[in-house]
Amino acid sequence: YDPTMSSSISSIHGNGWRKYDILSHIIDPSPSDLWIFADEHPDSINNGGFVLYPYNANTWRNLPANYHNGACGYAFADGHAEIKKWIDPMPKNEPVQKRMRLDYSNAGSVGGKARDYWWVINHSTAPFKK
Repeated sequence: YDPTMSSSISSIHGNGWRKYDILSHIIDPSPSDLWIFADEHPDSINNGGFVLYPYNANTWRNLPANYHNGACGYAFADGHAEIKKWIDPMPKNEPVQKRMRLDYSNAGSVGGKARDYWWVINHSTAPFKK
C-alpha cells in the first residue's frame, strides 16, 4: 500500500499531486529537490502548513519569505539547505504589513511566466504519473 499514490487520502489542496507522509515516500522529486522546511512571509503565516495551487500560478495561497535580501531559506529532505533568490516581484518585493492575509496576486511575474512560483511547486510536489 502506497498512500502517496492515492488521491483519495491526499489533502484537498493536493488532489492529483503527491504529498509525502514519511521519508520513504519521497521519490519524485528526489530528496535533494524536495524542500521540508522554509521561511514563510510573516503576513502569510496562518497555520502549520504551506499551501500551493499547482494548477494556477496566478495566486500564491501562502507566500515564502523575502527578508533575506529578497530571498528565502529552504531545507531539503537530503539535509542540504539553499537560499533561493527571488526573481519575480511577488514574492521578492512584498512588504511586511503586520497583518495576516492569504492569496497574494502573482500578476507582476517577469514575462508572465511566474518563474518563482513554479520553482517552489517543482520543489514541493510532483503530479501522479499514470
